[in-house]
Amino acid sequence: MADSKKTRTIQVILRPASLPLKIVVVLLLVCCIAALLSLMWVHKGILAETERLRNEAAAVEYANQVLEEKTGKPDSVANVQSIAQENLGLVNPDTVIINPVS
Repeated sequence: MADSKKTRTIQVILRPASLPLKIVVVLLLVCCIAALLSLMWVHKGILAETERLRNEAAAVEYANQVLEEKTGKPDSVANVQSIAQENLGLVNPDTVIINPVS
């Protein structure tokens, strides 16, 4: 029964390629490498932009949290006045503003 098992061998024979075919293959490899390098460069740029946007979003969230804490108690007149002065540039009607002329 051991004799009934036959092993097949596959033999690959490479023929010499023509010079134009070799040039085309090398050019395709160079183009593929260039495309991969450009994709890596774009990917790094996207990662950097993503990190910048995450940092900006964290700063905006912190600013929103600070504003929510300030506006969380609108019952205080002083709190409403400070928000109006700091964020909106409003002033009390009784305030006299003097702008020096240069």
